[in-house]
Amino acid sequence: MADIPGLIEGAHEGTGLGDEFLKHLERTRVLIHVLDASGIEGRDPLEDFKIINNEIRQYSDKIASLPQVVALNKMDLQSARDNLPELEKALAEKGYKCFPISAVTGEGVKELIYHVGDMLEALPRQKEKMQSEEGVVLKEDFSRKDIYIKRVDEKEFRVEGRLVEEALEKTDLNNEDSLQRMLRILKHHGLNKLMEEKGVKNGDTVVIGPLEYDYVE
Repeated sequence: MADIPGLIEGAHEGTGLGDEFLKHLERTRVLIHVLDASGIEGRDPLEDFKIINNEIRQYSDKIASLPQVVALNKMDLQSARDNLPELEKALAEKGYKCFPISAVTGEGVKELIYHVGDMLEALPRQKEKMQSEEGVVLKEDFSRKDIYIKRVDEKEFRVEGRLVEEALEKTDLNNEDSLQRMLRILKHHGLNKLMEEKGVKNGDTVVIGPLEYDYVE
């Protein structure tokens, strides 16, 4: 994930170190464009959106072609809620999916995260360039190595690892859709293949954090 500070007009030419910030977008797969929907500083959110996307386009056609989701921020302010219908309508007409959020209260943030997570799950992974003594080489994604399965006893297995911890942090364990999404992500990273290799059978108990379920092939 790359967190890019507010870009300004001329960023693609280096204004405000904009070209340095834009470089960080080159390995991303999805853009989340955060807009101040309140307009309390006298700015027009739609005009800001247009300017920033123009800067991105002039810097890189590849980055400009990435899927983009719009987070309409500051929904804790009445002015943002008043502007919401117009902003959603205008952006929807341009083909953008919008999420009203508040960075202050957390409103709408989980919905945004889940949506982007589903998008990333469906998009192909990029190869990461790594430096070596021989020059630039391509490093494949080895994320599956961050999932481990430990046998607790004859009929119980525990799933652990960095990816598991990250998935649990982003999951509402009281929400069935959220749980299913987490399991889809872990499956995408090779969980089912690992369970098969470890000899997990129908009816065995699988434990993922506080979640416990009977395995079905």
